[in-house]
Amino acid sequence: MRNRSKVYDFIIKGLLVSNAVLFVGAWLFAAGFPDMGIRSLLSAEGIRWVFSNFISSLQTPLLIYIILVFMAYGCVRESGILSLAHFFKGVAYRQRLALWFTLAVVVLYIGMIVFLTCIPHALLLSVTGELWPSPFSAALVPVISVGVMFVTVVYGGVSGSFHSFSDVIIAVCSGISSASPVIFLYILAMQFCSCVLYVAGADFRDILFSI
Repeated sequence: MRNRSKVYDFIIKGLLVSNAVLFVGAWLFAAGFPDMGIRSLLSAEGIRWVFSNFISSLQTPLLIYIILVFMAYGCVRESGILSLAHFFKGVAYRQRLALWFTLAVVVLYIGMIVFLTCIPHALLLSVTGELWPSPFSAALVPVISVGVMFVTVVYGGVSGSFHSFSDVIIAVCSGISSASPVIFLYILAMQFCSCVLYVAGADFRDILFSI
C-alpha cells in the first residue's frame, strides 16, 4: 500500500509540474514564435478557454468506466468471494452453497446476454445486425461491471457476508472510495491532455469524447 501511495504521489507531482511547464512554455513559444500557431493558455482567450472548458474536458466515458469498475471491485472485495481461491483446501458448507447459487446466477446472466446479442434480430445488435459497433458494445463495461456486482452480491448474501441491503451499499461505496486516487489522477491527466490539445490547436472535444 505504501509503495502504491508513492507511485500515486510521483504521478500526481509529475502531472502538476507538467501542467505548470505547459502553461509557461506555451506562453513563451506563443510570444517568441507567433508563426508556429501555438496558443497560449495565459492569454485572455486561453484563460477564458480554461475556465469555460474545465468541466467539459472531464466528461468522457472513461470516468464512468472507472466508477463502475471500482463499484464492482468493492462488491467483490466485501463479498468474500476472493476467499474461494482456497476452495480446494476446504471451505465452509455455507460458502459452498453460495458458490453453487453464484454459478447458477452466472449461467443465467450469460444466457440473458446471449439471448440479447446472439439470436437473429436480437435487441442489442446494431440495425445492420452487427455486434460491433452496437448497443451491446457501447455498454460492454457497464454490462460486465453490473454483472460482477450482481453475482458477488448474490454470493455475499447467501454466504452471510452481506446481512442487509445496507451492507451492499457500504460495499459499493467502499469501492468508490478506493477509486478516489484514480479519479484524482484522471482529473489531472484529462485537464493536462485537453490543455495540450488546445495549445496545439487541435479539436480536443472530438478526441477526448472518443475515449
